[in-house]
Amino acid sequence: MKSNSRQQVSQRKRRGQRRFRLTALLIMCMAAIPLLLAAQWWRGGRAVASKEIGAITSELAVPTPIVSPVAPPALQIDLQKVKPNEVGRIPIVMYHDIGASSNYDSLGLNISRDKFKRQLQAMKDAGWYPITMRSVALGDIDVPAGKTPVVITFDDGRATTFRTLPDGRVDPNCAVAIFEEFSRRNPEFPFRATFYLIGTSVPFHQKETAAWKVKYLIDRGHEIGNHSNTHRYMDQNAGGWVSAASIQREVAEAIRRIRAYDVRATMDTYCVPGGGYPKNRSLWRYLKEGSEGGTKYKNLVVLKAWGGPSRSPFHISYDPMVIDRIGVMGSYLESQISLLKAGIELQPYISDGDPDKVSVPRSFEKYVNKAALGRRVLRVYDLPGSKSETDPVPEPATSN
Repeated sequence: MKSNSRQQVSQRKRRGQRRFRLTALLIMCMAAIPLLLAAQWWRGGRAVASKEIGAITSELAVPTPIVSPVAPPALQIDLQKVKPNEVGRIPIVMYHDIGASSNYDSLGLNISRDKFKRQLQAMKDAGWYPITMRSVALGDIDVPAGKTPVVITFDDGRATTFRTLPDGRVDPNCAVAIFEEFSRRNPEFPFRATFYLIGTSVPFHQKETAAWKVKYLIDRGHEIGNHSNTHRYMDQNAGGWVSAASIQREVAEAIRRIRAYDVRATMDTYCVPGGGYPKNRSLWRYLKEGSEGGTKYKNLVVLKAWGGPSRSPFHISYDPMVIDRIGVMGSYLESQISLLKAGIELQPYISDGDPDKVSVPRSFEKYVNKAALGRRVLRVYDLPGSKSETDPVPEPATSN
């Protein structure tokens, strides 16, 4: 009995050992599976990572080349066809009232709306292209090839120039609305002008919308210029009021007052009231530059009233102190359009379309003021049959 008992105990012990070994083997196998998977992942992932790291290292090792911006191709034009002449005459047109009443005056200070529309059409048909007076003064004449720049000026900030209706809309019969609508229908004749405002006069005679109007014009690329503080004629010295101090006050106070509506008003081209310069020429320099009440100013140009087409800023006779303007009395503007179109007595400014170049026929090279070119490149070309203006080559203007 004892022998059988020992055998049974021995058999149970062996069976327990076998189960232990099988269990241990199973546990080991189960533990090996994630290790095998991890190893496989490591081998594949390391290869991928190696490739990615190699690529990154390669990118870091070889610096990315710096590509310089490519300049736009130079504007190419047929000089013989376009015939640019950028020392030719530039028309500067002077407007005051448009349709103030049916009493149209002989000086062109009040013309009908229909006449204004006809003149806009005539200027467009002549190939004129509106820019500001400031653009001319700076020589920044960015005009399409073959076009003639024109500066359209409106003096005094009159009610008929820019008027709003009680409901807040712009009056379609005011000059600004007529011009803007014309340009909308004729985009080749952009809505661009210079408005000469008077310091003591509410711009466009509507106080509640004055600041809005000034902002409206500046936002659309128009120029706000200086037309003095009180509009007193400086060639009429009754009581001896014209002096260095009074001229500086007229210019500086207007700047302060108009910039109160919008600080962006440049106010650095000056239009002499009535075209009347001080009789004492030694005072003219205060029209150009001065200081009063803490306001310093330096006008780019000084404009008169009436006259013919102005000189180009690149012409040797260009005088920034005396800029002519074309009045609109009778058919005078139309006659100047015809005169420039003929190009016999006066040669018009014809743009080459490139504001960085000044192009002239060889026969006009002698009229170029090279000191005025600045950064611009002079381009002289041969134009068979080209004739220069009949006046002799003058000395450079010195009144400034």
